[in-house]
Amino acid sequence: MPQKVPLSVTIITKNEEKRLPDALTSTQEWVDEIIVVDSKSTDRTQEIAKAHGAKVTVHPFEGYGYQKNVAAQLCRNDWILSLDADECVSPKLRDEIMALFQQATLSKYTGYKILFTEQFMGENTNARFTNRMRRIRLYNRNYGQFNACIAHDLVTVQQGKVGKLKHPIISTSYLSWHQGLAKLNDYSDKLAQVAFEKGEKPSTVKIIFTPFFHFCKIYFLKGYWRGGLNGVNLTTKPNGLISQREET
Repeated sequence: MPQKVPLSVTIITKNEEKRLPDALTSTQEWVDEIIVVDSKSTDRTQEIAKAHGAKVTVHPFEGYGYQKNVAAQLCRNDWILSLDADECVSPKLRDEIMALFQQATLSKYTGYKILFTEQFMGENTNARFTNRMRRIRLYNRNYGQFNACIAHDLVTVQQGKVGKLKHPIISTSYLSWHQGLAKLNDYSDKLAQVAFEKGEKPSTVKIIFTPFFHFCKIYFLKGYWRGGLNGVNLTTKPNGLISQREET
């Protein structure tokens, strides 16, 4: 068993009994604590989290970023690794993060961007077109936090430099096409709410042409065609919309 590092893992959940065990198993042996903030799950999510040694807090869902900031406030460590319930840390990323603590090189940056490799219904996709997506998920809460938007959950670092880690987090976005469509519909509703609150009005031109050009850009130019039908799914998934705003 590797020596545990002073790192808190945060996970927000809502009925994630099928995917949560992988996220917990990939971190429980080497991190100091795991904080799960649950949005009143009706399945075995809370029971599974506690069985893996996580500390569970129930909090009504108020938005992805807001929920993750609630989790960060409950941590006893300043350094936080934020995971979604459908994500797990690859063994090589685990070793890479542990080395940062052991070599005292962690303080060079106040946040780290991490690669994401997608899976769909348990099937690995081609890393050549998924490894361009990076997000800040390892960060010092004294210098960074998630934005408060109900749709986009991105970490903003207010002070210091942001580094990059080499190895990936593995994401299992959907367990089925039905779940994928439901998630996409929920996410589009939240994006529409954000636009409405900003006073933005829908444009007929954008409604007609934006989906087509977005699909062509991601599926053909960025190479998602290599994944066949799974590539189509990843092109249209909610995170695909977010990733286009993030640096590589």
